[in-house]
Amino acid sequence: MQPSRPLLAIAHRLHTVSHADRIYVLEGGRALESGRHDELLRKSGRYADLITMVKDRPGHDRRYAIDASKIERELGWRPKESFESGLRKTVDWYLGRGAKG
Repeated sequence: MQPSRPLLAIAHRLHTVSHADRIYVLEGGRALESGRHDELLRKSGRYADLITMVKDRPGHDRRYAIDASKIERELGWRPKESFESGLRKTVDWYLGRGAKG
């Protein structure tokens, strides 16, 4: 996100909004509260009521990892880039774009 551009995000994940410059809590077509994440939590209002913490599921992030062994074994496919080289190229590409958006 570019700080100079307004953005409307409708989110159901806390991480999506926890670093936003301003959060508006809407209900029934009205803005009930607005502020930063930490400010709204301290108010203990509707925003805080909407947040339900859940117990962490140890190891659940592993499901997002890629295991390419089956495609390598059965189809002979090999990635053209290693994770490191792909990450470096991605970062270089973004840095090269500068403020182009």
